[in-house]
Amino acid sequence: MSNTLVLNSSETEHESSWRTYKRRELPAITKLVSLREAYTFHSVERAVDQGKTAIWGGTAWELPLIYACDTIPVGIMELWRGDSRKTEAITENAFQIPNEFCSMIKTIIGRLHLRKDQDRINRILVFNAVSEPVSIVFELARQEGYDVHLIEGVSTFKARDKRPEVIQFVVRELQKVALWLTGKPVEEERLSQEIRRKNGISAKVRRILELRSKTPLDMPGYAVLLLMYGYFHYFGDPAMFSDLLDQMGGD
Repeated sequence: MSNTLVLNSSETEHESSWRTYKRRELPAITKLVSLREAYTFHSVERAVDQGKTAIWGGTAWELPLIYACDTIPVGIMELWRGDSRKTEAITENAFQIPNEFCSMIKTIIGRLHLRKDQDRINRILVFNAVSEPVSIVFELARQEGYDVHLIEGVSTFKARDKRPEVIQFVVRELQKVALWLTGKPVEEERLSQEIRRKNGISAKVRRILELRSKTPLDMPGYAVLLLMYGYFHYFGDPAMFSDLLDQMGGD
């Protein structure tokens, strides 16, 4: 299963370009396309119906924690993948937002509003360091009945931030996410496995991009796009995604 949702089943311009690419069709890239296409919006809903947990968000640095909590993270970007004009129109009419306002923001609001009564993915995880318009989106989502959880906006990404008190603050924030998702603390051994997996996949993606920089015509741009999308969520199948990276030269 994957976490890249196909909100509009029609083939995109990028997909069409890939299908007509004739210079070198690497089997692993073809399988990567299939992995992405195998995951549809309906398949994530079926997984939820079968007892799986899914949330909007959780596809950034917190990804290992989300997987360790047996949860499918769905990128917020998927909300504007298809039918954007329709959802923008819904936002303009329902919330009286001007048509010259940010299309991305309008599409997210419209999509969540359109799905609010039947959305089986009704929880949203947000890293609370986003722009004010995006923050307003999630406040509107909360009013529409979605369960929105905020990770407070502090990080240890830079060396000067790695102070004990900052690290402890981040740890507490992530512990809150685990409790929000499962009602109990995360299993630390499982979390360690997911962190090691993420580090390994990061190294493989870096290696593939280095190889492409030397022979850029061996891999079409759309394949690189899928590679980066998959890096954020593994298309819901970490083992398969990792194996395809090996086949593409990441080992």
